[in-house]
Amino acid sequence: MAYSKAQSFFLDPEIFNNTSIVFLTSVDLYFKNKPGLGAGSSGIYAPGVTVGICPMRDGKPQIDQVGIRSIARNDYGLISSTTDASYSTNFKFKIPVTLQTGSEYAFVIAFDDPDFRLWTNRTGEEDINSGQVAKNSSGKTDGNLFDITNGNVITPQLDTDLKFSLKFAKFTDTAKTFKLVNESYEFIKLNSGSINGAFIGGEYVYQQQANAIGTVTVSSGGSNVTGSGTDFGNTTASSFTEKISNNDLILVANSSSSQIRRVNVVTNTTFLNTTSTFSTSMSGVKIRTFEKGFLSVNTTSPIVTGTNTAFDTVLSIGDFIVLTDGTDSNTVVRQVSYVTNSSSITVDVIPPFSNNNAGYYKSVVGKVDKFANYKDMLVLYQSSANSTLYFTNNKILKGVDSTANAVSFSLIDVSLAKYSPRYRVVVPAGTRYNQYVNIANSSYSTIASKNKQVLNGASNIVDNYSATIASRSNEVRNPSNLFANAKSLNANLELITNNDYTSPYVIETDLDFTTEEFLINNDTSAETYGNNRFSTVTFNSNTEVASTNNFISVASNPFVNNDVLKYITSPGNTAVTGLVNNQSYFVVSANTTGIKLSSSLDGTPIDITATIYSETGHTLRRDGVAFSKYVSKTVTLDTDQIAEDLIVYMSAYKPSGTDIEVYTKLLSEEDGESFNNKNWTKMELNVPTGSKVVSLDSNSNDFVDLEFNIPSYHGGSEISSGSFSTSLSNAVITGSYSTVNTDIVTGQLVRIYSPNFPDNFFVDTVLASNTTTFTVSKAISNSSLVGSGLKVSVVTNKNSAYLDNQNYNIVRYYNSSMAKYDGYKTFAIKIVLKSDNYYLVPRVAEYRAIAVSA
Repeated sequence: MAYSKAQSFFLDPEIFNNTSIVFLTSVDLYFKNKPGLGAGSSGIYAPGVTVGICPMRDGKPQIDQVGIRSIARNDYGLISSTTDASYSTNFKFKIPVTLQTGSEYAFVIAFDDPDFRLWTNRTGEEDINSGQVAKNSSGKTDGNLFDITNGNVITPQLDTDLKFSLKFAKFTDTAKTFKLVNESYEFIKLNSGSINGAFIGGEYVYQQQANAIGTVTVSSGGSNVTGSGTDFGNTTASSFTEKISNNDLILVANSSSSQIRRVNVVTNTTFLNTTSTFSTSMSGVKIRTFEKGFLSVNTTSPIVTGTNTAFDTVLSIGDFIVLTDGTDSNTVVRQVSYVTNSSSITVDVIPPFSNNNAGYYKSVVGKVDKFANYKDMLVLYQSSANSTLYFTNNKILKGVDSTANAVSFSLIDVSLAKYSPRYRVVVPAGTRYNQYVNIANSSYSTIASKNKQVLNGASNIVDNYSATIASRSNEVRNPSNLFANAKSLNANLELITNNDYTSPYVIETDLDFTTEEFLINNDTSAETYGNNRFSTVTFNSNTEVASTNNFISVASNPFVNNDVLKYITSPGNTAVTGLVNNQSYFVVSANTTGIKLSSSLDGTPIDITATIYSETGHTLRRDGVAFSKYVSKTVTLDTDQIAEDLIVYMSAYKPSGTDIEVYTKLLSEEDGESFNNKNWTKMELNVPTGSKVVSLDSNSNDFVDLEFNIPSYHGGSEISSGSFSTSLSNAVITGSYSTVNTDIVTGQLVRIYSPNFPDNFFVDTVLASNTTTFTVSKAISNSSLVGSGLKVSVVTNKNSAYLDNQNYNIVRYYNSSMAKYDGYKTFAIKIVLKSDNYYLVPRVAEYRAIAVSA
């Protein structure tokens, strides 16, 4: 665009109550002349005029910095000329232009025809109305006129100004609400193994959905379609089970391919043939019909004409249609811009192909935001889903540009535990804003009391309910109790000003709303296991490592998404390509037959296909099943220091229904086993009388002080078959029944105690057992545990540590060979967070572990 005039102006803050930002709504220009229709020098029949705003620098307008939103244009008929400069032509901006006071700007003018003339004010000349000698500046705008030639040669006219007016927005002190809702996203889990090709970011994806009953079989090279349970040619077919007639266009598709053919002759309700042969055999697949009629499309016009069509009955403005000539390369998605009549519509974009025998059908569509093949996930935005057309499970999804296809498995909703609105809000002096967020729950209902005032950019914790941002198709299917227009998120801004000339404002292109979901469960199975007690899978044959898709085949796979697995290979083996021995990996995709691994939680799967091993000794191991856990660094005490006990103090938020478990791993300096292979010991929560160990659900900052200790013993199953008797200085313990060696076997750890005084006990290993007795490693020396009627329980976690009450409560543990050790030199701490709900979780603010010695 060639600008030929520019007029600078200065924005004096005092004129605008000393605000820093104002909003220019329009510019008034006074035209002295405009060319007649078709009579101008340019040859343009009805020329117009464009006005733009740009900054000034070093006394010159920066015409290359005219923003697209700071341009106003008037066509010929909106421009008025006057012989006495008594009235103006207003150039209004679509969006008020934001300007800073105390700065100099210019408006630039582009005339479609050079015969336009504007009224000016030249120094020394008489005013046309008053006859007074004019000044070259009004004193209010303090600017200059510039001539612009050859597109960029700028020459100031120091003795001349244009006659013009600038109009600025004025505001009331009544608060106004800027309403925000969630974008129409679809979060689609795909059927694993159904993905063919790769969806491309930004491309349209449409849903191929059968609309005829029954299934059909077709053969490669043949044109016959044989139906089972179909109703071809049924003149009384319902609106869903569309009648299939001669000349109809039909789609036959399965999860990997689709074929579009024109019907030649319908023989009966279960048999028809087509005008061309099929390229691929299919059996037991669904069929859909296109809308009736033939379409004529071309590459020069957005107008689509039809023969035997019913556009005005079937379509409405805004509908999306799949338009095709029967080939993938000529299949596109278009939006209906106008419905002229039954045989003519206008679409938003000219089709890329020409054909007089094309077909169409309405479909729900969306654009690809993210495609994660390794996680079987497809995320779409700008979904067109409504109450009658929406994405659903077990349907074929097709990419227009990529021709990729996959089968939808389920629509997922985004669960929120924390969220952060990140809006770009400009707040001039004398203005402010409030921000409110309300989110629907997982039942697609809204709760007024959950409308929460929040701070922009701050992280906000969901107040103890299942906050959910739903896939658009789930929203439109459950609209009754959602927000307006079936939305699951309301995030509104209340804008407030105390200055007539300014207001806070929002940059609409910079609105982000980030969410977090806590990865947590309520299962601590196997958390006491060391590295030698993992859930383990060994892959040791050619079929165990797949050759495609970075997939490790695991029969009866015990692993799930987000598991952390350690890869271990035996000495002398070469590690599987892509994996490192003794390194941990995340499971990023899992099903019943195998897994994909990544080095990060949401990372790309590791390429493990280059090398396939048949040797034994490659294992994947999982340390417990808790999702949310923290493991400390290994701590080794100084030389000559041996600890006898361990206490962990913690400040934590622990609301009702949640829990925090603390584990420790100990190693004596005399124990030659690996620290990594040691079992974890679950510590006990010490609850003094009157102490508070549960936080208020409603106050996420209600931290409580907790103390965890090594237990005096570990639970186990009490032997109910009978009682036992002991004698002083004797390691043999006699049972009152004749099957003692069925309940108690060599290598177990047992606790012997008085049922009347269960805190009076001792713990020892079993060296031998027979039908009536068993022998422990040490003769009984405590006279209070001598006698009959004693009970025995088998300790479950025999390699976990405990405080030995027979040895001054010094910590003791048994290694894998059942050798006992008192005290420890090295330790580590593991903290496990537990909850059944992703939105209500415990948190640890800080903890201290104290190694205790006498």
